Amino acid sequence: MKKIFLIKLFVLCTNILFAQTKFEYNNYIYSITDTVSGITYGFDSGSDRTNIIDKGLIKYKTTGYIPFFNTSGKIKTLKTIRLKENISEAIGINANRAQAQILISKKDSIITCNIPDVLFGTKLMRKNILTFDNKNNSFKVISKLPDDISLYHKMSLKRNFIEERYYVEFMINGKEMKFLIDTASSNAITCNDNKILNKSGDTYIYNSLNGFKVETQTSQKYTSNSISHDNFDIKNDVIYFHKVKNIVGNSFFLNYENVIFDLKNKAIYLKNEFRSVHPFSDEILFMLNSENNIEIGFINMNSEYYKSGFRVGDVIIFDDQSLEEAIKNNSCNARQIINEYLNNNKQLPKIVKK
Repeated sequence: MKKIFLIKLFVLCTNILFAQTKFEYNNYIYSITDTVSGITYGFDSGSDRTNIIDKGLIKYKTTGYIPFFNTSGKIKTLKTIRLKENISEAIGINANRAQAQILISKKDSIITCNIPDVLFGTKLMRKNILTFDNKNNSFKVISKLPDDISLYHKMSLKRNFIEERYYVEFMINGKEMKFLIDTASSNAITCNDNKILNKSGDTYIYNSLNGFKVETQTSQKYTSNSISHDNFDIKNDVIYFHKVKNIVGNSFFLNYENVIFDLKNKAIYLKNEFRSVHPFSDEILFMLNSENNIEIGFINMNSEYYKSGFRVGDVIIFDDQSLEEAIKNNSCNARQIINEYLNNNKQLPKIVKK
């Protein structure tokens, strides 16, 4: 009897370890790494299909090709696949034989270090109840809502059955507006109507993956906004103006201590808005291009860099050669490297156009 009890206890503990997984914020997007396979996982509620960044780590069977219009209006083809194995069993999600599509392949020159290898779409997300503890960076899949669900604010969603996407209605400064829930976007609340927004602030220009292509985009920060949903007010008053569409990106959810996604029942639960996360908090960010040169990938229009004539896409070199080498050797951590330089030198690095 004692031996059986020990075996049961071991199995129980093993299940708990599999159920709770640590995550990181990869460019303000949830990123979960399987330490055995090396595969990183994220979530894309803006897509019905699971999207794959093909780096050669995932086994799949090609099922066909579908046409799509890219952001330039040209017709391209997208490879559709079926996963050959349950690649995500270690984090509690059954993706065996799931339909997916190759968002970026190995031959593409787009830098993909800030994008997880697998972005689960809504077809897989709604099969599970997903919980994120943003204080302890802990993720797990649960079979039912927790006993303390009454302590959460419920965000009721509307489902578009054609696109398989989910929307939420917010009251913005007295006007009701519909927003797409997009957990693969690093944005917070983004609105396409700046006429209803209050106090304008900094403007940011940046490169972003949009419609399978890297494009230069612009966002402007607005503060002192009134934001509410049903019977609760949202403390964070920041909304970003972007011309394309209304989005609630993943930075919004990082403001809350606990977040539960229950897409099957068209709901997201939020507990304790304990901080204010702003995705556009840097003056400048750098990236490594396909020619192994460092270029500007993000810039604040109010920064000294912008006023000195630097723009997104400019290829630059640093006065500090050791800093330049550090970024070239570890470009995916360029933000952290620059922040460490700032802390140590009390100023941002000097750069010149190449």
